Amino acid sequence: MMNNYYGKDFEIEIANMYLDGMSLREIGEAVGLSHVAVSNHLDKQLPYYNNALWMEVQFQKHARIPKSVDDEEVQERILESFGLLINYDWTIKQIAEDMQVSPNTTYRDLTTRLVSLRDKHPDKVNDSMIMMAASRLESHAKDNLTPGNNGLYETQDRDDYGRFA
Repeated sequence: MMNNYYGKDFEIEIANMYLDGMSLREIGEAVGLSHVAVSNHLDKQLPYYNNALWMEVQFQKHARIPKSVDDEEVQERILESFGLLINYDWTIKQIAEDMQVSPNTTYRDLTTRLVSLRDKHPDKVNDSMIMMAASRLESHAKDNLTPGNNGLYETQDRDDYGRFA
C-alpha cells in the first residue's frame, strides 16, 4: 500500500500499475482511492510529471474500451445468454456463472444490448425475442415476490440468512 503522498512518484507508480494490466478499480483498492480518482490522477496529474508515460497510459485506456455489440464475441455472448434464459429458464446468476461474466453484464446483455443488437442486426434479433426475454426476466423477478392482498406484489419475508421464509 502506498502512502497518501501525491506527487511524481505516486503518479508514475499508478501509471506503471495500469500499464502492467491492473484495472482502475484494482489500483484504487491498492492505493486507497476510488477508481474515478485513479482515472483523474492518470488523466490530469500524470502529464505534469511525465508526458510520454501519460501518452502511453492514454493509448492503453483507449485500447481497453469495452467491446460493443458490433463485436462478434459480444454478439455470441448475448445470443447464448438469450438461449440459456429462454430454452433452459436459467436465472441471470446461473447464466453469469456459466459464461464467467458478472450478473450486471448478463442483465445488460439480455436487456439493452439485446435491443441494440436488434437495431444493428435485425437478422439476428427480432422484436419477439426481446419480448420473450423481457417476459422471462419479469417472471424471474416475480418469483422473489408474493401477491399481496391488494393484488400488487410484495417482497417476501426473509430469515436472518437472507433466505425466503
